[in-house]
Amino acid sequence: MPVAYCVPGISQSVTVLSRGLITQLTAEEQQAVISHERSHLDQRHDLLILAFTAWNEALPWPPTSKLSLEAVRQLIEMLADDKALEKVNRQTLLKAIIAVATAAKQTLMEYPASETHRTQRWWGCPAVKFRHDACNAC
Repeated sequence: MPVAYCVPGISQSVTVLSRGLITQLTAEEQQAVISHERSHLDQRHDLLILAFTAWNEALPWPPTSKLSLEAVRQLIEMLADDKALEKVNRQTLLKAIIAVATAAKQTLMEYPASETHRTQRWWGCPAVKFRHDACNAC
């Protein structure tokens, strides 16, 4: 299963790429994923998530608490995508996102809403219409 994540650290951070990601994605798609994850580390997105998660945990009853946390999660993914677009083209990044999201869908049994928002802003159509092998149609 293609999975990638980063683990921020004080003196050293780590980006983890699964064997499934390395074997299923092309070199360009891997570069897109690595650039995306690197952006999370460079821009310290972990600190934003930490702050908004703490706010949500401390004050879970106001609707703005949960909505803000979800909005920040989506925005940091979009920021990381934008950074990855400096290294690869949109089609390559979209294929990489869909490959990883499809694996998540098979595990979670649903398509993550944040993936739909991320792809809609580039293509103007819902991500659920795409298949990994049909990205050329867009």
